[in-house]
Amino acid sequence: MKLPDFPWDALAPYGQKARAHSQGIIDLSQGTPVDSTPDFIQEELKAGSNSPSYPLTTGSAPLREALKKYCIETLGVSGDFDVLPTIGSKELVALLAYMLEAKSVLIPEIAYPTYKVGAL
Repeated sequence: MKLPDFPWDALAPYGQKARAHSQGIIDLSQGTPVDSTPDFIQEELKAGSNSPSYPLTTGSAPLREALKKYCIETLGVSGDFDVLPTIGSKELVALLAYMLEAKSVLIPEIAYPTYKVGAL
């Protein structure tokens, strides 16, 4: 059985070229972070570590408001819109076309291939 090449395979030559550069490469592929977690993130994780229940499926109201504020102030989004925080679930992205009645989906410019496929 011949499976299609995974999209990341096409990037391999560019990674090899970057590794040869004096400043190296920052590999953001899945499972490869090598930088230590910043202190402020560690502190927030510690502060929330004694919450013995699952979070709300839709995220907390303060989180959703912060995300909306970011979309407005940083991305220039306008109009009436909602946000749904996820933990990076590719399944959600792939299902957006079936779930939404909207004609537009906001996706990261640099992202896993599933984002583009799910948004088309």
